[in-house]
Amino acid sequence: MNINFEELPKYDVYNMHLTDDDYKLAEQNGISRQTAYHRFYSLGWSAEKTVNTPLNKSSKDRSLWRKKCDEIGLKYSTFQKRVRKGMKPEDAFYLPRKPKLSLKQIEIASSNGIGMNTVMNRVYNQKWDVERAITEPVDKRKTRISNRGIEDEFTTTL
Repeated sequence: MNINFEELPKYDVYNMHLTDDDYKLAEQNGISRQTAYHRFYSLGWSAEKTVNTPLNKSSKDRSLWRKKCDEIGLKYSTFQKRVRKGMKPEDAFYLPRKPKLSLKQIEIASSNGIGMNTVMNRVYNQKWDVERAITEPVDKRKTRISNRGIEDEFTTTL
């Protein structure tokens, strides 16, 4: 089988690029300049396919959710983690953020002898309100291990 290279269509690889008209057409079709560039130069799509193939619905949704997250001050990465863990996008968006402790609250907890890990565990895992978490004293009872007569430095400090 002999291939006659003169009969094949000639492509000028060095002059193949997207023009400003291509980018304008892509934008009219809802395709960003960056997406058009990526499709053409990285994925090797033809110029026609690059500017005419619509975006996937999911990428449109992502940009919409990103804008909504920016409006309310929710980190988009937090939103994404929630969705990846199985939450519906609406639930992930409207779920309140974890409460942050002010410096005053941290000082109150410290003055009451309550460590930050204890406060965070009470607020995030046990779902206590912040005021209760920073004011209720830590239970200083000995653990089961120490009650069985096996005492060491770790168990006596609990």
